[in-house]
Amino acid sequence: MGKSKKYLPRSMQELKRFQVHTLLTAKVPISKVAAIVGVTPRTIINIDANCKRRRSWLRKRGSGRVSILTKTMKEKIWNSIAANPFMAAQDIVEHLDLPCTHHTVRNYLNAAGFVRRKPKPTLDLTPTHLETRYLWAKKLRCCHFFGDMVFSDECSIWLNDNGHEGWFHKNADHPLSYDKHAGKIHVFGAISCLGKINLYTFRGNLNSTSFADILRQQLIPQANMVHPFGWILVEDNSPCHKGAAIEVLKNEVPFVLQWPTKSPDLNPIENLWSLIKKCCGKLFLRL
Repeated sequence: MGKSKKYLPRSMQELKRFQVHTLLTAKVPISKVAAIVGVTPRTIINIDANCKRRRSWLRKRGSGRVSILTKTMKEKIWNSIAANPFMAAQDIVEHLDLPCTHHTVRNYLNAAGFVRRKPKPTLDLTPTHLETRYLWAKKLRCCHFFGDMVFSDECSIWLNDNGHEGWFHKNADHPLSYDKHAGKIHVFGAISCLGKINLYTFRGNLNSTSFADILRQQLIPQANMVHPFGWILVEDNSPCHKGAAIEVLKNEVPFVLQWPTKSPDLNPIENLWSLIKKCCGKLFLRL
């Protein structure tokens, strides 16, 4: 059998109720209990009556007001957030036509243990993927050619997607009017233990043909300059790394490291992209 949970007094009022309940249980007269606790005998009688009715010296939690939300309404709220967890409290009130404000719904959800937060992106990895990643990492655990690896990847950066407030004159009307889809650039970069190998910006989508041109014109010449005695290219299994780029990788790149599927997070350059995006978000950049 599990141990029963013990409650300790958390305020002077609870301490007095606890003392009254303990002394009355020990058959101490009401007059003496009142003198010990420092309250009137009438208060002792009321505390004793409440303890007998609730079968506990603890005070009833809550404000004591009748809840506006009925059991049926609460079930509808649960079903709504189960179907769509991204609904705001105001949307739930309007969708269910509840006779309350969005503050009531939000307080109820918070009391039920719900909080609003952004979902954390994760990779859909099967047990086979996990085993492949483990064996691959175990194989390269004691490799002696880490210093010759060139980690490459591409990412997209929104220059105007910082979400911060700025200082503008109160009479200025729309001080930052811009096309929000025009502030996006694509970046291809490569790093190694010796530092930056390549950083190339481009517009438009990246396909196998444009990736082959970047390899031939940007990455390979600079990688050969930094690592004249040979280097190992590290890249993920993106679709643009196939097709026309395969011929360049086979004939002009010294060695390409085999990469496990669905494992772009294992590339150290991903940490660099995160830092660059944070820094760009704090700057006022324009193309």
